[in-house]
Amino acid sequence: EMDAEPLSQRMVSRSIERAQRQVEEYNFEIRKHLLDYDLVMDKQRKYIYAMRREVLEDRDITGRLEEMFENIILDAIDEYAPEEEDPEEWDLESLELALRSKFGFDLDTSGDCDETPKSLLDSLKDQAIEEYRRRHETMAGEIRKSYREQIGGDESRIDFERLARKRIHDLELMVLLRSVDDRWIDHLYEMDYLRESVRLRAFGQRDPLLEYKQEGFELFQEMVRSIEDNVVQSLFRLTDPELRRKRAAGLRMGTLTAKEDPFAQLQQYSYVAADKEA
Repeated sequence: EMDAEPLSQRMVSRSIERAQRQVEEYNFEIRKHLLDYDLVMDKQRKYIYAMRREVLEDRDITGRLEEMFENIILDAIDEYAPEEEDPEEWDLESLELALRSKFGFDLDTSGDCDETPKSLLDSLKDQAIEEYRRRHETMAGEIRKSYREQIGGDESRIDFERLARKRIHDLELMVLLRSVDDRWIDHLYEMDYLRESVRLRAFGQRDPLLEYKQEGFELFQEMVRSIEDNVVQSLFRLTDPELRRKRAAGLRMGTLTAKEDPFAQLQQYSYVAADKEA
C-alpha cells in the first residue's frame, strides 16, 4: 500500500507530461503552419510593393507597361487564336473585339500592316506600342496649340514633346498606384477568407496549406491580371484625343462635373507633392 501511492502519482505525472507534450507539439504545428501561410503572403506582398515603389520613387515604367500590353494580348490570343489550333479555326473577329475593349482602338489581326512578317503576338504588341507613342505626339500638339492660344511668342526653347511625356508619365504613375491599391486591398480580404476556409478541408484528408498555396496563387494571378487590365484601359482612355477634346470643351463651358471627369478621380492619388520618404 505504501508503494501504491507513489506509483499512482508517477502514472498521473506521466499522463500530464504526455498531454503537455502533445499540446506543445500541436501548438508548434500551428505556429509552423502560420509561418508557412505568412511566407505565401510575403512573396505576393513583395511583388506588389515593388510596383508601388516604382510609383513612389517616380521611375519610368514604360517597360512595365509594355509587358502589360503583351500579357493582355497574349491572354486574348490564348482564348481566341491559340497556337495549337489551325489558323483557319481562329476567331479573329472576337479577338479584335476583345482587344478593342482593352485598348480602346482597333488592332489589325490580318498582318497586312506589317512590312516584315511577324507572329500574331508581335504584330499586335507593336501596334499597341506604336499607338501609345502616337498619343504622346498628339498630346504634344495639344500643349503647343494651348501655348499659342494663351501665351504665344518664341517656341524654339520649349520642348513640347518632353512636356507631353511628363504629363503622360504622371498619369501612368497615378493610374498604376490607384489600381494596385484598390485591387491589393480586395485581394487581402480574399486571402483572409481563403485561409479560414482551407482549414476545414483537413477533415476531408486534404492538405490545407497546399490548398492555400494553389488557390492563393490563382487569386494572385487574377488580381495581377485585373491590375493590368485596369491600367491599360485607363491609360488608353485618358490619352484618347477625342475624350480629351470633349473634356476641354466641357471645362470651357462649365458643363463638366467632377463626377463625370475621369481625371478628377485620380486627384486623391496625386503623389507629386507627397512626402516620398514617408
